[in-house]
Amino acid sequence: MTRQRAIKYKYDLLLIDLISLNFSFASAQIARFSGFIKPQVALFGQIHISVNLIVFFFFSLFAVFIFHLFGLYKIQMLTNRFGHTLGLLQALFTSAIFYAFLNYITKLNYHFTDSRLVLIYWPSFSLVLLIILRVFFYPIFHRYVSKVPFNKRRMLVIGDADIVAKCVTYLEKNQAYGCQVVAALKIKDEDGKHEDLEIYSFEKASDIIDKFAPTDLFVALRDTSTKNAISIISKLHPSIKNIEFTSLQYERLATFIRTDKYCDIPVFSLGMSPYFFWYKYFKRAADLFLSLFIIALSLPLLATLWALIKISSDGPGIISQPRVGKNGKRFNFYKFRTMRLSEKKSAEKRNDAYIEAIENENNVISKIVDKKRITWIGSFLRATALDEVPQFFNVLKNDMSLVGPRPCLLSEYLAYDDWHKKRYSIKPGCTGIWQVLKSRGLSFSDTILLDLIYAHSVSPWLDLQLVLNTLLIMITGSADK
Repeated sequence: MTRQRAIKYKYDLLLIDLISLNFSFASAQIARFSGFIKPQVALFGQIHISVNLIVFFFFSLFAVFIFHLFGLYKIQMLTNRFGHTLGLLQALFTSAIFYAFLNYITKLNYHFTDSRLVLIYWPSFSLVLLIILRVFFYPIFHRYVSKVPFNKRRMLVIGDADIVAKCVTYLEKNQAYGCQVVAALKIKDEDGKHEDLEIYSFEKASDIIDKFAPTDLFVALRDTSTKNAISIISKLHPSIKNIEFTSLQYERLATFIRTDKYCDIPVFSLGMSPYFFWYKYFKRAADLFLSLFIIALSLPLLATLWALIKISSDGPGIISQPRVGKNGKRFNFYKFRTMRLSEKKSAEKRNDAYIEAIENENNVISKIVDKKRITWIGSFLRATALDEVPQFFNVLKNDMSLVGPRPCLLSEYLAYDDWHKKRYSIKPGCTGIWQVLKSRGLSFSDTILLDLIYAHSVSPWLDLQLVLNTLLIMITGSADK
């Protein structure tokens, strides 16, 4: 079974949301204006309402993004009615606030509704309809469909015996996950039993895969390094395409990013993103359009910054560094110079610090900067991330994307283990998932894990989240913290 079928419920919920939101808004318009439109203005009123409905349809696309931010497309929502209802209430309230705000700042009452009653009726109608469809009806329908053998995910669970037994029990109890656990393997010779399923040793993995032909792999570990987790997965890949894994130590990362959860344990996916096959083309088109637009818009600013950098200290305004991108390809990376030119010894010292961070991959990392060399204009550029603007030229050259793992220095790449290099299975980006979270005490292995998660979970929603978070960091001047 493909991962696309495994996440089909997300498309179902998306369709339910779009229909419910637009139907509720149309019903709110009718409830407010029906019977009050005079015959002589009936035609104008119908046109007015029609424009409102068209504008609201496009707003509903933004509203479902808000639903996504509140975690309403996570599988655990189908097993938690209270959490599901609370999430709907929060998302609808936020959406209504945004709609009212857009109406206020644009002053386009002809395109938005100018009725306060509609702004009360619409979220109220939506909440009732979505609770009926999302909270009560759809979970029942999904559980019924998930019981059909053709729709089940044939899952192989591997890990520490006690965690494996716990996860198997949970997945079998909650049919909404659509999993049929066909076999379980333990990576250590330890106790851990399940009443209905034998837990085999990891050495029998090849035989078990041949016998049961699993479509999905779930790695459940109690406490191990990211390196070991990836090592286990690599031994079975590409035998199994759809991969999910967890460890109790990753609960900290789950506070940074929303994930699916099995028995309250955060689960990260390393299967192919369902958006990958079509989104990569849209992503490239968006990269080209936005890069050209930003460069054209910021040309006066770029020229001014270049001049200020030249005035601040000797050296070029824009520096070019050799970096490593997709699949290890080297390219010239552009950036505004923010520091005085360094001696060779200083560069070697900084390089040694990078290598040390890689070798001690589980230690919390901090930015390696010689603050004495930063110029007065450089401090401003680094705080606002404006020093990164020349990288839009890299995006135009197809060396980079707007969002992706950050490109590393060649010396760093040469020090990487093989599993570290998997972060560059996609093009590097001007911003990325761990750059947004870097102030929250991440280790080097955490940054690799986050880049791997992004590479296998890339989607329009995730990219939009990261871009908006990056803009917030730039506005608040916290990019260099």
